[in-house]
Amino acid sequence: HLVVRANVVLTAAPVDGARSSYTGSIDQVADDIEATRRAGAHEVILGLRGDHSLNEALEHYARIAEAVEVTAPA
Repeated sequence: HLVVRANVVLTAAPVDGARSSYTGSIDQVADDIEATRRAGAHEVILGLRGDHSLNEALEHYARIAEAVEVTAPA
C-alpha cells in the first residue's frame, strides 16, 4: 500500500500561481488529495500546520472530507 503523509496549510482564499501541494484553499487541498489518489495512493494522512483549536481543526478536517466526498467504510 502507498500511504502519503501531507502537511496541510489552509488559506482563506485560493493561492494563485505556483504553490506547494496541500497549500491553499479547501478546494485546492481537495484537488491535491484527488491527484494523490490518481497517482496510486491508498491512503492520505493529513496533518494541519499552524496553531488551531480542537474545534477549528475538526471543522477544517470535516470541510476537506466533504470536499473530497469521503465516506465511512462499509
